Amino acid sequence: MLKMPADFAAYPPNATPNRDETGAPTGQALLLQNKNGAMVQIEITPDTRAEHDTNLTVDDIARSAPYFDLSQATPIEIAPGVIGVSFIG
Repeated sequence: MLKMPADFAAYPPNATPNRDETGAPTGQALLLQNKNGAMVQIEITPDTRAEHDTNLTVDDIARSAPYFDLSQATPIEIAPGVIGVSFIG
């Protein structure tokens, strides 16, 4: 569950995941935005790392998306024992 401020809306509404040629889900980008232009983007993708883990690191993101500025990235706990990364990019 994700709680967002009342003045934000999620796009695309009724989102469905992108799929490859076999119909398997490949990921989904969700954008939360308000009328003033403040936004948060959440990227949901399959874990393609050789060794799957519940922790996502800055290095993991840098390998898959080297175009992001990760200089201010910080780890965040998504759930007990599950670590993600937050950054502005």
